[in-house]
Amino acid sequence: MNSIVIIEPLCRGHEHVMFNAALVSSIISAFPKARLKFMGTREHIDLLRNEIGVDRSSLVEWRPLSIPAPTAFYPLKMLGQAFLCMKVCKEAKRDGADIIALSASELTLFFSRIFLGVFFRNVRLTAVLHSLLKYLTPGKKDGFRAQIASRWVVPLALRTACFKRIQMVILSPFIRNELIRLMPRLEPFTRSIDMPYLFPSQIHHNEEPDDCIRFGFAGFGTREKGIDTFFRLANDLHEMSSPSGRKVRFSFIGRLGRDCRDIPIPDHIEFLEKKGPFSQEDFDRAIRRCRCLVYPYDRRLYSLVASAALMDAIRHQKPVIAYRTPFFENYLELMGKEAGRICDNYGELKQAAIDFVRNADKPGQINPDEYDNRARKIFSPEAIAPQLRKIAGE
Repeated sequence: MNSIVIIEPLCRGHEHVMFNAALVSSIISAFPKARLKFMGTREHIDLLRNEIGVDRSSLVEWRPLSIPAPTAFYPLKMLGQAFLCMKVCKEAKRDGADIIALSASELTLFFSRIFLGVFFRNVRLTAVLHSLLKYLTPGKKDGFRAQIASRWVVPLALRTACFKRIQMVILSPFIRNELIRLMPRLEPFTRSIDMPYLFPSQIHHNEEPDDCIRFGFAGFGTREKGIDTFFRLANDLHEMSSPSGRKVRFSFIGRLGRDCRDIPIPDHIEFLEKKGPFSQEDFDRAIRRCRCLVYPYDRRLYSLVASAALMDAIRHQKPVIAYRTPFFENYLELMGKEAGRICDNYGELKQAAIDFVRNADKPGQINPDEYDNRARKIFSPEAIAPQLRKIAGE
């Protein structure tokens, strides 16, 4: 790739900033001689540049633009995405560039297939499927729109994108395997990369007082992600202590989703959002105070979705207790048995937490330097770069 136009067609503000920063950094590492142009909202660009750093951001031409609002009336949203797609395709044609879409939606796939097939015959698209695949496995409580997306819209978009100049990129080979099992037709048109992540320059040590064992749930709290299960665990274990007498505590490090406003938050849970707006630094500091992170994600829904929450745990070297999904199970296995424990039901999840408390007085199993090196070899931009070059060469 000699010239690349990178487009963020969906995310605005803080949404997916850490992931996009890691992926853009991976693209920079993969194609150091390519001319890079990033198109997205101004606020998102400012946050990305801050995360990427001065040296890397200086290698990219940043082009602010407007994107359709996520809550817009769907026909207007379609029209907005069509104009956006046309604008990006024109930009790529003028520059002789390929396109990488960071958070491709069903509309990205639909309009790209039309425009690349009819108007822009020399342009290629690499579409990263981040959250779109969750609609292939809707939960029982999903509304009418999600059911429509699951049964018709998203499968049709994926089939439509089966085109020689469109590559769909899945975040982890394990999720791609699950997708191909559901839709075998996609195999020739999909590739996978490990989920990229930006690691800190140095390892932070645990900041938690010695008289407390804190479990945490980090990220956006929704029923899909099992925040109600985390609250249940907190109610069941909050009076427990370790053999040496250290109390068990729970922290919810994030924001509560709209579908969970009716769920009462137990008084004994420390809730970061209750203290007001918080920064990335506040978020990281709260994670560092935890001994273990708990992720009881909906196993059916998250069989096709990658989780940046796991990357937060790996970055801060916190063991994880999670329900079994392809993403969690396989990456925890790669990171080693000290990385966490996989569970199949609430009983196993609760027992894993109890076992963690009972063993909390023993020396930690994670060797910081070894763990950090292992993670960087899998998830750092330098590790992802060869995977991107391989996709570009196919």
